[in-house]
Amino acid sequence: MAWSRPRLFHALALLHHAVAIWWLVRPKDLAGVTEPTTLNLQRYPCRFFTGWNLVAQTSFLCACVFEDLRGDRQSRLAPHVARLADLVFWALVFPGTIFVGSVFWTLYTLDRELVYPTPIDAVLPRWLNHAMHTDIAAVLAAGMCRPRAPPPRPLALAALLAYIACYDCVFLHAYTDGNVWIYPVFAELGPWPRQLGFLALANAAILALYFLGDSIGKKLWGASPAGWKCFQKSDEKQNGLIENHKVK
Repeated sequence: MAWSRPRLFHALALLHHAVAIWWLVRPKDLAGVTEPTTLNLQRYPCRFFTGWNLVAQTSFLCACVFEDLRGDRQSRLAPHVARLADLVFWALVFPGTIFVGSVFWTLYTLDRELVYPTPIDAVLPRWLNHAMHTDIAAVLAAGMCRPRAPPPRPLALAALLAYIACYDCVFLHAYTDGNVWIYPVFAELGPWPRQLGFLALANAAILALYFLGDSIGKKLWGASPAGWKCFQKSDEKQNGLIENHKVK
């Protein structure tokens, strides 16, 4: 099997993400640390959306490496893995990666204490910050350069909404459990209506990014491929209703 550039990239990116995730969840030396967000890296290591996005990208890369290793050999799993990769990429990786990168670096530029307090530098290496918030753009770009048609919207939206709902529950539980926001920007917003409003705005932004990615994907690689029959019928029915409404 020849190791082309895409195959080599997938393997190296998967290794890169595995090391980054290991650094995030490994025990940390927090002696003398009092800053809440830094302490939460140890107490709630799996409740930062940055980490969830990294795991979503890792899942996508695992599917890509499977496809690379399979090559031209026939496999019963191949169609399912390909569809799973399409679903994870367009429903989770595309909106999550753009959201994480843009929001993090915007807040970091305005005031890093809102999202990545200075004491974290003594706990996490600088390269890990870029691994979580900068290098992820390379995986997004590579995924868009490979033929990968978006899955049907009903399925993709169901996956994304479940993903967002699960994260919101985990995120809010961290506050109710420890009485501290894992992201300092929420504490700076003031009363809880503003905090919940900001969370709702973030959720809406992720949904908007999904629709953007779905439109881009369909223009680049066409509509959903065969294999999504039940969802394709739902899409066709929905599109038919929209067309009939326009005619009326």
